[in-house]
Amino acid sequence: MRRGLDGFSDDVRAWRAATPGRAPVYHRLLEEAVALFQAPVGSTEEAARARVEAAWRERKQSSPYARPLLLMAALRAEALRMGPRHTLFEAIGAAQPRVASATRERLATALGDASPRLFADLSTRSVQTNETSRAVAWLWPAALAGGDAGRALALYDLGCSAGLNLAGDRLPPLWTDAAGTPLAVAARPRIVLRRGFDAGPLDVNRDGDCLWLTACIWPGEAARLQRLAAAIDAFRALASDPAAPRLETADLADVPERLNGIAGAVDGPALHLAYQTVVRDYLGEPLRRRYTDGMRAWLAAAQPAAPRVWIELEAPPGGGSMAIEAHLGRSGPAARAPLDLTLARCGYHPDRLTTDAAAVAAFSAALAAR
Repeated sequence: MRRGLDGFSDDVRAWRAATPGRAPVYHRLLEEAVALFQAPVGSTEEAARARVEAAWRERKQSSPYARPLLLMAALRAEALRMGPRHTLFEAIGAAQPRVASATRERLATALGDASPRLFADLSTRSVQTNETSRAVAWLWPAALAGGDAGRALALYDLGCSAGLNLAGDRLPPLWTDAAGTPLAVAARPRIVLRRGFDAGPLDVNRDGDCLWLTACIWPGEAARLQRLAAAIDAFRALASDPAAPRLETADLADVPERLNGIAGAVDGPALHLAYQTVVRDYLGEPLRRRYTDGMRAWLAAAQPAAPRVWIELEAPPGGGSMAIEAHLGRSGPAARAPLDLTLARCGYHPDRLTTDAAAVAAFSAALAAR
């Protein structure tokens, strides 16, 4: 856990090493930010450093990527609000970002003379891309479990941001396997409940939250911006659905207990599918341990007519490609520990999955029997 600007250069170094070739304008700006924060020159740079330090003084960050990306998102949000008047608009606000405009002088001005709302974003907001390509974490397992065959599905998004992945079934599918064959995902699942939980859920009916979601997408990534806009429309359209999405503010360690109460209130047989996408790294170790223990206890309380599945789309410990991990509760008098399976490997913004045929078969067979 780090506060203020302590270790910021290490965080930037880790992010740049993990994202070679992506978002070159962010690589340039973060390189300039490290130099500015380490040795500010002149009153504008000194003011810029002091204001960022003050905004983060009381914040604890566990993920090494949190502060670099939060700084970039806050600057981008301000550039989108102000338009061409913003000193970094050409670099991070325009449709076609100009790396040459990402200079130390412009960065210092953007921070030293910024509106208080930029520092409010730094001190209160979190990076919440709500990347909807990650909806594959539930759409694919739902298909494997018979979600298009009329099976009722209760859906829970853990660390949901704005909950847009709860509307993933209303967006065009974009996933293939390693050979390029379209991946079979649930197209018309019978969803009886859509529930999301987040420490600070965003509301797509608020313009400010929609702008923040946009700012969290890296400059120049037009396809992701288009999919975000489609997801916001799909989520809003679900407001009149009998299973309209409902988001709740919650510490993730408290979510498993809430899930028990909600699952018990669902009428009739249903598959209860909880999923998370790129959440683990943002949890401190004590919180992560309580949350994981709670989720495994939730799985263990499954009933034969209401099986429970927990899906994690996360980077494995020690690094490497993302993994889709499935955990299945096993009910009955001879119940054992949850069944744990690695269904596939993929990227941070998944569109192609390298699937494990044996794990997929075991997952499908385990749920077909219930």
